[in-house]
Amino acid sequence: MIGRISGAFILLMELSQSKHRAFTGTVLMIGDALAVIYVDVWYRLVPYTTPLVWFCLVLNILSFITAFWIPESPSWLLTQGRSEEASQAIDLIAKFNGKNALKIRKFKKESGEATEASTTPRWSCLVCTNLAFMTLNWTGSSFDYYLISFYMKYIPGSIFVNTAISSLAEITALICSGFAMQHLGFKASFVLGFSLAAIGGFCIAFVDPDGLAIVIFILVAKAGISFAFQISYLAMPLLFPVEIRSTCFGVVNIFARCATVLSPIIAEVNAPTPMVIYGILAAACAVCSLSLRPNDEKKKTVPDDRSPLLETTIQ
Repeated sequence: MIGRISGAFILLMELSQSKHRAFTGTVLMIGDALAVIYVDVWYRLVPYTTPLVWFCLVLNILSFITAFWIPESPSWLLTQGRSEEASQAIDLIAKFNGKNALKIRKFKKESGEATEASTTPRWSCLVCTNLAFMTLNWTGSSFDYYLISFYMKYIPGSIFVNTAISSLAEITALICSGFAMQHLGFKASFVLGFSLAAIGGFCIAFVDPDGLAIVIFILVAKAGISFAFQISYLAMPLLFPVEIRSTCFGVVNIFARCATVLSPIIAEVNAPTPMVIYGILAAACAVCSLSLRPNDEKKKTVPDDRSPLLETTIQ
């Protein structure tokens, strides 16, 4: 399931132009947050699991069938030297959007030479550095995200209402993250999201709140880490070349999922330890974010960060 979601997100990013990536990525993640609200409402009204399982099974079958009609990423096809297939994929997308087929015959680099297939993976020093710090960021955001979710059960009131409010706060954070990514860039967005999460976590740990105060602190912490987690997804196309982007996505997810296994265990430790760990991890990730740098190969070839349609020779 995780692999399918990751693969779908990367493909969506590669099929989108740079100016649309923040929007499309945000819409996808909002759908994920809405699913939590849907399940919450379901169990509040219908205390049966079997119908929900069948509904999810039908959705998965439909996803599997429709996947055969999704075009391959033109950017990835270009890096493999499959220019003709890239052209066909672009024409298919144009047809679906009600546009005329472009019939592209030749793709160009900025120097004017035709794009060739890469013969070796582009594991530069910059890419390896980005991979190391993104692994830390992804691990921290994933661990904290699920830690605060497990901590929700300690909030006074109905678990159904609290979960719904938490999901609404997450949706708000996701929408804000899309705007922040477009106007502030990924570094400032990372720092903003992780800083909010750290502030919320430390307030929960060291302030003695009661009633509404603890709800506000937890929502701030949840919104901040959701914001940062979304930026982790949106920043991937900017940090890694298209040839190894999926591999890097898999690497950071492996470490993140392994660490996240500990989050329900840490959530049960006596207070204030869970939220102290939460805040320290978020603050450390905010500092690590400052060491990330955009992949400089986007200056050399078209597929890494711009639509191939903008850099083509139409014959």
